Parts: sequence; C-alpha cells; structure tokens
Amino acid sequence: MTLSVRIIQKTRWLLLAVTLQMAWNTPVYSEEEVLPLDHLYPTNWPGEWSGSVGIESRTYRESGEFGQDSQNFSAVVSAEYFHSWDSGRSNIQFKPFVRLDHQDSERNHWDIRELSWSHRGSTWNIRAGIGQVHWGVTEFRPIVDVINQIDGVEDTYIAKQGQPLVNFTQRTDIGTFDVYALLSTRQRTYPGEDGRLRHPITIDTTNAKESINDSEPVDYAIRWKQTFDDLTISLSHFHGTSRDPHLIFNFDFSKPRLIPIYEEIDQSSIELEYLWNETTFKLEALTRSGDAANYEQAKGGVEYTWAGAFNSDWDVTGILEYMWDSRKGEAPSFLDHDFLLGFRLFSNDINNTQLKMGFLIDDQTREKAVNLEFSRSINDNWDVRVLASAFIETDPVPDSFLPSSSVIDLLNDISSGEITDANDARNTLLELLDFNIYVDTDSEELQRFIGEVIINNDPTTLNPIGIASTLDSLYRMGDPNRKMNLFKEDDYIQFEIIRHF
Repeated sequence: MTLSVRIIQKTRWLLLAVTLQMAWNTPVYSEEEVLPLDHLYPTNWPGEWSGSVGIESRTYRESGEFGQDSQNFSAVVSAEYFHSWDSGRSNIQFKPFVRLDHQDSERNHWDIRELSWSHRGSTWNIRAGIGQVHWGVTEFRPIVDVINQIDGVEDTYIAKQGQPLVNFTQRTDIGTFDVYALLSTRQRTYPGEDGRLRHPITIDTTNAKESINDSEPVDYAIRWKQTFDDLTISLSHFHGTSRDPHLIFNFDFSKPRLIPIYEEIDQSSIELEYLWNETTFKLEALTRSGDAANYEQAKGGVEYTWAGAFNSDWDVTGILEYMWDSRKGEAPSFLDHDFLLGFRLFSNDINNTQLKMGFLIDDQTREKAVNLEFSRSINDNWDVRVLASAFIETDPVPDSFLPSSSVIDLLNDISSGEITDANDARNTLLELLDFNIYVDTDSEELQRFIGEVIINNDPTTLNPIGIASTLDSLYRMGDPNRKMNLFKEDDYIQFEIIRHF
C-alpha cells in the first residue's frame, strides 16, 4: 500500500473525529429560530499573522571530507496564523516553514509544522490536524520525546516535523490524561551528499522500509501528568512505528547507501521534576522493546538559577546532566554515556540579550563537543544570532583495526578461484563483516551480494578500491570509541539575521 493511500485512509478518521466533535457541541434550535452559523463557522476570519524571515551564513573550519564547500548560505521563512472564536474556546493554528539552501538539495524543503483545530471544554479539550507535541524535562535532547519526527536537516534533535494527530485531554483531580491517535508515520530527514554534518555513506530515504510486523494503521500514545507541591510526575506509553530508524548498509558497492528501517516499538517512560528553591532536579527514563532490540535509557540532571548574579541585571543558570544507554557502543548516537554541562545568561534588558553554551563529554572515550549561541534584538523587528559548534575528537581510527584489507583479500581469492567452497567463503565473509550496527548479516542485500560473488563467482561486482573505502567508512561509523570522528571536519560558526513581522 502506497504512503499516499495510507494517509488518505487515515485522514478519514481525522475528519470523522472533527465532525463528531462539532456535532456534539452544536446547539439544537427550533424551526422558528435562526441558526447562528457564526458560532462555529464565522464568516469573517481576521486572525493574526506573525512570522520571520532569516538569512544564514555558515562557515566551516575547512572543506568537507567529501568535497563540500566551507561556506554555506541559506534562507528560512516561518510563519504563524492564529484565529479563535466561540469566546476563545475554539481556535485554528497554522505554522508553515520553508528552507532554501544553496549547497544541499536535501535541505531545500518545506513543511507544515502545525495546522490544527482545537476546542476547549470545562475540563477537557480536543485537538485535531497536524501538530507539535513536546515531552521531556531535561535541557539537552529529551530522550522520552517520541511523538514528532525529527527534522534532521535543520537540527539533529530540536527541530521537529509536523505530526498528523488527534489529541484528547482530560483534566481531573488525580491528574491530566492525554490520549493521542497518530495518523501517519513521517520519515526522518538527513543531509544529502553535498550537505555537511552527514554520514560518510549517504542515507537513501527513498527506499526506507517499515517493519513487516507493523500492520496497525494508527499509532497511539497515552500520558498522565500530575503535580504534588514541588514535584511533577509524568508517565507515558507509546505504541507504533519508531521515529529512530535503524540504518542498514545496502551492499551495493557501486552506489553505497544506508537504508532506514522503521521498526514497531513499545516505549514506556517516566519524567520527574522537583523544584527546591532555585534548584531544579530532573529525571527521564524509558524502556523500549521492538523488532530489533530491547534497551533502556536514562537521563538525569540538576539546574540552578542565580537571579541578579553579582548584583547585576543578569540571570545565570547552570546545568549538569548525564545520559546513560544500555546499548553502550551499539547506540546509533554518540549520546550514550555522556556528561552534558551548560549555562544560560539572560540580560533582562530591552534587547533580550542571551548567551548559551553547552559542553558534551563522553566519560568513556573522552571525546568532547562544544556549542555556543548568542542572540540579541536590534529593535522590535530585527534580531541577530551567532552559533558556533566544535567537535574535539580523540585518536584517529587505527589502520590496523580496519577490516577492508582482510575482506579484499578474501574476495580476490574467491574471484581468482583459490577459494572454491562457497559455504566456507560465506561464513568467513560474514565473520569479517560482523563488526558494527550498520551491517545486518541476515539482510536480503547481503545475501544477494554473497550470491553474486561467491556462488555465481561474478568478479564484475568487485571494485577493490571502492569496497575498501566503503568498508572503512562503515567501520568508522560503528566504532563506539570514535563516534565524533564522523564530524571532525565540520566545526563551524554561523551568523543569522532575522526579520520579524
């Protein structure tokens, strides 16, 4: 079933839910009365528009590993339309987004971040359409945030794509309950071949696959949240297609690509936030089960705010967090066993001057990264922002650890006829390739490659130089001790000027 057909089918549920809700809240009138259509369908939709247009100039420390320019320019437009009626109980919200990039075609994209209708009752409210949902309490990448898909060409963990959904909220004395019906699954976006901060092997989003076990047409999530004095607790459960795809090599050495695999998962999570004077203690933890692997994650931290530091107008907030992942080196991200330190400075002046800095330190590999952000308003309509990012890696990948030479020797022996036993050759090849998370020894792509080279003895599939380069890239991507080496040439500084309207 194509994605377009699935979206159309799932949208029927959205239209049905909106229709039923409108019918439920439409008053009944006698034949003599005039039906006040403006109550639900106002003829005048003035609303309010706001938004911004920005120009970005990013300069990298050096040219990219794959020939990309060191200078990059892009423009971004974001807007918001808001209209309410029925004494503020009903509203419509629309947030379009457009990015144009001169270097990376994959970064040229548009999205509807939000296009939703909502209605509020005395103790409940309903929202339907395309929306944004934010879970989590920690500062750096909340790990429990699972509803929206990440927009990877914008920001690795912060920018989100819009999610088609229906959300019902019920407020009670024992807490607030949320139920979500998620009507489609969106793919994560990735930088293209000409982009920066990309994987050494391009990710093929056109051939992405969903789990064969995912037969349910709608994902769902439930959430409970309650505050007890200074303590806030949230419990959540999500069932559906993972927003974190597992990347698998396609074993096409003439056009090497990584294929995203979206698996069916169940994720249960907890969030705790405790306020003690100027200090806030935070914790997120989850357990996830799925088709490929089961694992746990936890992230805890403390945040302290010093208002009026040193008898000035500045507020200073210090942040310390720690990230833990049971998968250890097999986690696809370098955020698995890391300390995250940061601070925020707010000037409280008319120009809203802000400075943010964050440090990431891996307590096992000693790899480090640093991010800096400065922003300031010029006047009511113009802002400037400066961002900088640097990756401080450890040792380069030792040549003695690379698997390419052994694989090439094996393939050459097969093509020359020195190795004739297909089963022995196959087992030896699988042992040599079984070195990281990007190689699936049971994949159809690998079995096809083995059949062409070993069983059919087809030497035309062999390109020793290309194979060696690709295998070395795969190994570097999967090396648990050198994950930041992937971005060692991507340190950058970025200047933005933003016009608000």
